[in-house]
Amino acid sequence: MTFQTLSRKYLKELEQTFQASVTGGATPELSYRPALDAFLRDLKEEIYKDGIEIIFEPRKQQMAGRPDWRFYHKTNLGVYGFIEAKALNPENALNPSKDEEQIQRYLALQQNLILTDGIDFIFYLTAENWKPITVSLLPKPLPSTGWDKLDPNPLLEARFKQFFSSPHQRECSEEHLVGEVAVRAVRLAEQIEELVPLDPAAALSESEQKVIKKLQSLKNFLQQNHDPSLAASKPFSDFVAQVLCFGLLYSHRSSSQGEVTPTERYMRIHEYWIDGLAGKVVPLRPFQELILQLKDELEPKDHYESALSTWYDDCRRLLSYVRLTTNQTQTPDFHLLFERFLEKYDPQTRFDFGAYYTPPALAKFTVSAVDHAARKVFGESVFTSGNKLIDPCCGTGTFIEQMLECLPDGSSPQIIGFEILPAPYALAHYRLSLKLAAKAAIKNQIHVLLTNTLSDRLNLPVDAEAESPNRFQEEQIDARKFAKPPIIAVIGNPPSSDSTKAEHQLAKVYSDIAELIEDFRPPQEHRGTRQNIQKQLRNDFVRFLRWSADRATRSERGIIALIVPESFLEHGSYRFARKWLAENFRFIWTLDLDADLRSGSAGAGLFNTLQGRALLIAAFDESDSSWSPTTMRYGSIRNLALQEKKDYLTQSMTPERFDRVFDKVVELDALYRFRPSEFYDPELWQSCWPIYSASSKSQLAKGEHSIFVRHSSSLKLGATSLLVHANHALLTRRSKAISKDGVPFAEVQRDWFSGQSKPPTEQKLNALKPSLRKAADRNSATPYLHRPFVNLYAVLDEEVLSALSSMPGGGARARPEVRSAVSIQSNLAFTIAPSRKDIAEDLHRFVSFCWGVPDNDLCRRGNAQFVSRLFPNYKPAKGDWDKTPIPNFDASLIGSIPKIHGMAPDEALVYYSYAMLCSDAYLEAFSGALFTTASSQTIPRLPIAANGDWFREIAESGKRLADLENPKSSIGLSSVRRELLERYEEKDEKKLHGVSQVVQDDGRVTLNLVDANGAALFSTDPVDAAVANIRISGYAVIEEWVKWFSYRYARVPLRKATIEEFLALLSRLEQQLDEISKLNLVIDQVLSQPKAWIKCPSPTV
Repeated sequence: MTFQTLSRKYLKELEQTFQASVTGGATPELSYRPALDAFLRDLKEEIYKDGIEIIFEPRKQQMAGRPDWRFYHKTNLGVYGFIEAKALNPENALNPSKDEEQIQRYLALQQNLILTDGIDFIFYLTAENWKPITVSLLPKPLPSTGWDKLDPNPLLEARFKQFFSSPHQRECSEEHLVGEVAVRAVRLAEQIEELVPLDPAAALSESEQKVIKKLQSLKNFLQQNHDPSLAASKPFSDFVAQVLCFGLLYSHRSSSQGEVTPTERYMRIHEYWIDGLAGKVVPLRPFQELILQLKDELEPKDHYESALSTWYDDCRRLLSYVRLTTNQTQTPDFHLLFERFLEKYDPQTRFDFGAYYTPPALAKFTVSAVDHAARKVFGESVFTSGNKLIDPCCGTGTFIEQMLECLPDGSSPQIIGFEILPAPYALAHYRLSLKLAAKAAIKNQIHVLLTNTLSDRLNLPVDAEAESPNRFQEEQIDARKFAKPPIIAVIGNPPSSDSTKAEHQLAKVYSDIAELIEDFRPPQEHRGTRQNIQKQLRNDFVRFLRWSADRATRSERGIIALIVPESFLEHGSYRFARKWLAENFRFIWTLDLDADLRSGSAGAGLFNTLQGRALLIAAFDESDSSWSPTTMRYGSIRNLALQEKKDYLTQSMTPERFDRVFDKVVELDALYRFRPSEFYDPELWQSCWPIYSASSKSQLAKGEHSIFVRHSSSLKLGATSLLVHANHALLTRRSKAISKDGVPFAEVQRDWFSGQSKPPTEQKLNALKPSLRKAADRNSATPYLHRPFVNLYAVLDEEVLSALSSMPGGGARARPEVRSAVSIQSNLAFTIAPSRKDIAEDLHRFVSFCWGVPDNDLCRRGNAQFVSRLFPNYKPAKGDWDKTPIPNFDASLIGSIPKIHGMAPDEALVYYSYAMLCSDAYLEAFSGALFTTASSQTIPRLPIAANGDWFREIAESGKRLADLENPKSSIGLSSVRRELLERYEEKDEKKLHGVSQVVQDDGRVTLNLVDANGAALFSTDPVDAAVANIRISGYAVIEEWVKWFSYRYARVPLRKATIEEFLALLSRLEQQLDEISKLNLVIDQVLSQPKAWIKCPSPTV
C-alpha cells in the first residue's frame, strides 16, 4: 500500500477513536495512540522494510521522560529515534512551548525526535541540528467528520524517510560515549528518586509497584550492607544510577575486543554480568551484587517493562551500536572520562564531594617524594615487600598507578585504594586491569574497594559479617582488613568540601572520626567566640587527614602524604590541627602548589579550582629514640607558570633534589604555621595594642586589653542585587517595579538585572516582594558602603531584613549592633579585613572608613570587621537588649593618650587608629605579623604614640583621610577635568560597561570609560599609575566603582553627573595618596622610637 492509502486508513481510525473519546469522556491524549501505533507499524511493514523494531509503551506508567515509541534497527541495533504523543486538539496547531523541558531532555540524548498530536508532527532531526520542523498530515482546524476523505500531506512521507534513515555502527570518542551514558544516568536517577519514597499502594500499575518494592528493598540492603549514608533518596538514587551506568560501560569495554556485530555485543554486555553472577571472576563485586538484586527488573518477566528495564535496554542498545578502537580500549584518559561524567551527570556532585583529579605529574612527584622521605627517616624504601600503602580516596586510581610505576623490580607491597563513588571506582578497576596485565606477579597485592573510608563500619572487627556474606559484605570485610594498621604510607588527594553531609543526620555513621577530630579542635575556652573558628574542621579533607594520621601513628612507623588546601598551612581555623601534627610527627615537609585565585592571584593552577593547593608530607617512627622538636621544611612552586610547574614535578627525584625542593626551614611559632613567615620583632609587636578583643563578651576580661572593646562582622544581605543601587530614586522605582504581582520573572530579569554577574533568583524575589513593596512605598533607602569608595543605597527595612534572615540558604546577617552604631550621626567607624592573606597575594591597605552601613564584603572574601567609637553591648540570643551605642574603648588606654585641642580623646583615637592602618610605613614594618590569615592571634596591633605632637599629627591626618572617603564632603575638580566634563555629550545610547587603561610614555595612565564593545565613551586626563591601580582590601577600587555605576547595574545611560562623580573619585584617591605619603614620615618616626610608645600592658592571648 502507498503512503496515501495507509494515511487514509489511519485517519479513519483516528477520527473514530477521537470522537469516541470525546463522547465517552476518555483522555484524548491516550485514546488515539493505538491508532497511531498501528499506522507506524503499517508504515514499517509496507514501506520501510529494512528491519525497524518498534517498542511502544501503551501506558508509560506515568513516568515522565520516557517516550511513547522507541525505534531501533533489528540488526545493528542503531537508534532511529523517539516519538512522544500529546493530546489531540482538532482546532489548534500543536504548540511545543509548554513541553519545552521534556523536549530538551529527549534532545540531550542526541537522537531524532517527533512530537505529535496525531495530526501535527514536529520533527527534531539530527540532520537539521534538531531545529523543529512542523509537518501536518491535514490542515487544521479539522472538519467534524470525513477526515479520511481529505488529501494527506505528501511531505510527511519525506520527513518520515529522514527519520528512518538507516543507522549503522559508529566509532566515537570515549569521552563522548561516557557523556551520553551519563545523560541517561541522570534520567534514571531522577526516576529512582521519585519512586523510592512512595508507598507501594500509590503505584499506578502492578509493574510500577514491583519496581517501588524492589528499590525500597535494595535501599535497605545497601544501608545495612554497604553505607548507612545511602539512607536518603538522592544519594541512593545516584549510587544505583552510577553502578548501572558504569557497569554497562565496563562490560562494554570488555565486550568490545575483536570484531563483533552489534547484536553479539548487545548480548555480551549483559552476559558479562550474568556470567559473573554464575561464578566467573568479575572484579567489581558490589556491581555484581546490585545487578543481582535488580535482575528481575532489568530482565522483566511476563512481558512488562519497568523504568529500570527500559533504561537498561536503551543503554545496552546504545553501547552495542558503538565500536571502540584498540587505542581507546588500551590507553584511555581516565581523568577526562570522569570529568566528562561529572559534567554531564551532575556538576553539584563535584562540588559536594570536592572531586578534582590529581595531575599525573603531581601524583608521580608525590609518590617519589614519599619514597625518598621513607629512605631518609626509616632507612629503606616505602615499597619494601610486606609494607602496605593506602590511598583512602583513590578516585580513578591515579596515585595507585604511579605507585605501580615507581615499584622496584622484585618488590611486592600491598597497594590499596578506597573509593566511595561507583563511577571512579569502576574506572580505577579498568585502569588497573590494563596496568597489571604487565605485572602479573603482584596482581594479588593490588586492591581497589568500594567503601566509605570515614564510616564507623570500617572500624568493626574483620569478621563482623554473616557466615555467608554477600558481595557487598565481602568488599567491606576486605576493606576492614586492609584498613587495619600497620600501614607504612597513606597517600592521596582527599575531597575538599564541607557540603557533603549534615552533621546531625550522620553523627552515628561518623562518630569515630568525629571523636578523632576533637584532637584538631581548639581548647574549650577558645570555642565560644563570635567568629566561628571551627567551621573549616567540617571539611572532608580534615576528616581524611585525621584518618590518615590515625592509621600512621597506630603503626610503628608511617608516612602520610596528602594534597590539602593551601590555607591549611597557616589559616587560623587549622591552628590546632597543625599543632597536633607537629606534636605527633617527627618530620613534616610542605610544598605550596597553587595560590588561591580567590585572593586575586593571576597564577595558573594544577587543579581546576579557585582554591589553592599544597602537598603535606609527615613522617612518624616510634623506634626513633632521638625524638626532638619537629623538623619542618618548606618549598613552593605556586608562582610558576603551569607548564613550568609540570616540568618541575616531572624531574627525576634524588636525595639531593628532595632537599632542594624543600629548601626552607620553618620555625614553628604560636600559630604553628607550616610556612615561613616574614621577619618582624614579635616582642615589639606584643607591645602594640590589638585593634579589638578576641573575646565574644561585651566587656574586656580582667587583664585583657584592646583599643576597641566590641566589634562585629558587617552586614550580609544575601540578596544584594535586589536591595542595592547607586541612585536612591532609581532604587525606589526598581523596588516598586519588581515587587508587583503578576509580572513574569523573565521580564524582571530582562529589564533590571540582565548582564549582572549575580542576578537574583526567582525564589528570593518572591520571598521579598511583600516587604520590598512596603519599603518602596515609604521611599526607604539607607546609605550603604558596598565596596571601598563605592557608596550606594540599600533597602534595609526591618521587614526586609527579617524576610532575608528567615530565608532558607539566604545567608543574610542583619547585624543589629552595627546598624545601631551607624544610626548615631556623630559616631565614627571603620572596617578592616581580618585575613589579609586571603584577600590578595601581597600585603596592601585593608581598611575602609564607614560613612554608611558597611557591607560584609568590604574586604574580598568577606567578613569585614567593624569597629566604632560607640557600639552597643552584644545582642543576646534571648531576652531584652539595650541597643543604645555606648563608649567602646579600653578605659586604661583612653586615659593615657595625649590630649588634642579641638578633638575629643575617643574621636582622636579612632582617627589615629585609622591613619596608622592606612600607612605604608606601618604595613611594611609589621608585614610579617599582618600578612596572615584570620585568627585570634593575628588581630592587627597598633603602636600608640605617647608623644603629643606625633599623636596629634597622625590623628589629624586620619581625619583628613576619612573625610576624603565621605561622599557628602565636597571635592573640587581641576580646570582640566572640569573642561573634560563640559565637553561630554550625553546620549541615551552611551551605556557604560567598564574601564580600560592606556599607559602614556611617562608611565601615567589615561582611563577610558567604555561600552560593551570596548569603545571609549569618556577619557580622563592622565593619572599616576598608583591612582589607576589602587587596591583596598583586595579590590581594584576604580574597577569596582565603575561596575556598580555601569548600565548593567545602574540601568541608565552614562550621564554627566556620573562622570563628575568618577572624576571626583580620582581626585579623592590622589589626595589620599598624597596624604599617606606625608603621614608615612611621621609614622616612621614613631616606629623608630618604641620607647616612646604607650605599651599594651597585657597582650591578648
